Amino acid sequence: MQFPHSCILYLRGDNQKKTIEMELLFPDGQTVLYNVPVIRMKWYSIEEILQKDLLMLLPFYIIRYEKIKQELEEDETLREELFQEYRMIEEYLEKKFLKNEKEKEFRDIRELTSRIVNYIFSESEKIRKGMEEIMGGQVLELESDKLIKKGEKIGEERGEKRGEERMSALCIKLMQDGRHEEIFRMKDDADYRAKLYEEYDI
Repeated sequence: MQFPHSCILYLRGDNQKKTIEMELLFPDGQTVLYNVPVIRMKWYSIEEILQKDLLMLLPFYIIRYEKIKQELEEDETLREELFQEYRMIEEYLEKKFLKNEKEKEFRDIRELTSRIVNYIFSESEKIRKGMEEIMGGQVLELESDKLIKKGEKIGEERGEKRGEERMSALCIKLMQDGRHEEIFRMKDDADYRAKLYEEYDI
């Protein structure tokens, strides 16, 4: 059995340690020391993240600006540099997912990014507003949403067809029993029609 690759991702902190020792305890009593690789957000520039397709890091990239959020809120030039990085991220996501018809992945990453931004910069109105304009965009329809709508449409069509079949069957039964006058009544009276369906077990 091949042990899966693993790592520890630190969203904050400047420690340069690149591995952490972990003890693996097996059922037969053996203990194995495993050096788990460490990844820190600060080690990667936005260019490197995009170039290497490190998608899991994108939603958390904003955390590196947490300590200077006051400066960002007050300094327009500094704030614009942040926005420029996120324009790069947005363009990358569109190219990576939207152009390949992967709307769900695009929306999931963007929504997670927005949540983290709103949490960290909850009191920074200018930053939140700017980020919303960049990462907000159009509301996309997820593939699951499309499937649900398709299912609903099929259900409606089947329901209409079933309704027509039941009404035709009821009309035949009424005609066979000589209850011709009730055919017109049941077409306009849903409650009466339901009563006849029950009567004839249709």
